[in-house]
Amino acid sequence: MKNKYDKFMEDMNLREEAWVYEKAEFDKKAHYYDGEAKGLVRGRVEGKAEQVVKFSQKKYPNEDTSWLESLTEKQYDEIFDKLLNDENLDEIKHRIDEMKKVVSFFMKI
Repeated sequence: MKNKYDKFMEDMNLREEAWVYEKAEFDKKAHYYDGEAKGLVRGRVEGKAEQVVKFSQKKYPNEDTSWLESLTEKQYDEIFDKLLNDENLDEIKHRIDEMKKVVSFFMKI
């Protein structure tokens, strides 16, 4: 009877070790795919930011572009559309400031 109990416990320990190994592999893959997805989103946003900054500099060469830093993808899309439609730069800046206020309000909630 003791031999059966020892064999049972040994098998349970092996199953637990296998489960821990599989969980570690799963977690590693999950972190990899999560990081890859975040990297793709970040790259897309940075690409849009670069595109908007370049377009803004060509359209308004004497204007400071520091206000175009650290915006969301949606904000870059909106700015690009407004620049294409020849909207006033002050109106664009005002609209982005309003959007930043809304985002900061919801971040506090």
